[in-house]
Amino acid sequence: MPVVPPGTPTAPGLYQSGNDFIKQALRMNNILASGTEPDANDLSDSMIVLNQMMDAWNAENLMIYTTRIDDFPLVVGQQTYTLGSGGNFNIQRPASIERTSIMLLNNPSFPLEVTIPRYTTQDWQENVPLKLVPSTFPLLVYDDGAFPYRNLNFWPIPQVINNFRLYSWNPLSTFADSATKYAFPPGYAEAIAFSLAARIAVNFGKPIDPAIAIGAEQALLRIKSVNVPDDVLRCDDAVSSKQGAIGSHNYRTELFGIP
Repeated sequence: MPVVPPGTPTAPGLYQSGNDFIKQALRMNNILASGTEPDANDLSDSMIVLNQMMDAWNAENLMIYTTRIDDFPLVVGQQTYTLGSGGNFNIQRPASIERTSIMLLNNPSFPLEVTIPRYTTQDWQENVPLKLVPSTFPLLVYDDGAFPYRNLNFWPIPQVINNFRLYSWNPLSTFADSATKYAFPPGYAEAIAFSLAARIAVNFGKPIDPAIAIGAEQALLRIKSVNVPDDVLRCDDAVSSKQGAIGSHNYRTELFGIP
C-alpha cells in the first residue's frame, strides 16, 4: 500500500483505514447510506477489490513513489541467490529492479560502489558461455524474474566477501486488515478513494458514474506526474553539432510538458 507507518495526519481525511476507503467508495456509488457501516460480506468483498487494486499498482512504474536501496552480503563461492521474503536476500520480492552494484569492502570505512549490469536471459546464454568462473568480485548479475523468488546469478563467482547493492521499486503492500489507519504520500488517498469506487461499481454490477471515472483518472495522473523519472536524455557527442546541436534535452519537459 502506498503508505508510511501510522503517524499523525497532516489534515483530516488523510489518515484512513481500509474500512474508511470502502465506506467512502460504497457511498460514492449510493450503495451505503451516510453514517452506516457495510455488512460483513460487503466489507470482505470490498477488501478483496481494494487489495487487488493495490497489487495491480505494483506493476506500474509511475505508481511507485520511491526506490529502495538494500545491501546484502555475498557468500564466497556462491553464484545464485534467491530474492524475496524468506530468501537469501530477505525482502519482499520487488516487481522491478532498477540498478545493481557491488560494494567493495577493502576499506569498510570507505566502501567503493561499482556499478554492474543486469543481464537478460539472452545475454546470459550468449555472452557467458563459461558460467562457473571464480574471481574476486562479480562483474554482472543475471535476474531470471522468477516468482515467488527472483533468482540472481552472479558472474564471475565471488571469492571475496563484498556486498551486493540493489536498487528496486519499493513495493506497495496491501491492507493487512480493514481497521488499521495509515498516512499517505501526497495524492494517494484521493487516488485510492476514486479508483476503488470505480472498481467497486463494477464488482457490484453498477455502471461507473462518469464523475467517479474522471476523478480516478485525474487523481492517478497527478500521482504519475510526480513519480515520472526526471531523467535527462543525451545524444552522443559524435552526432552533435555546435550550431543547432542535438545535445542534451529534458524530454520530460519537452514531450510531456512536465516541469
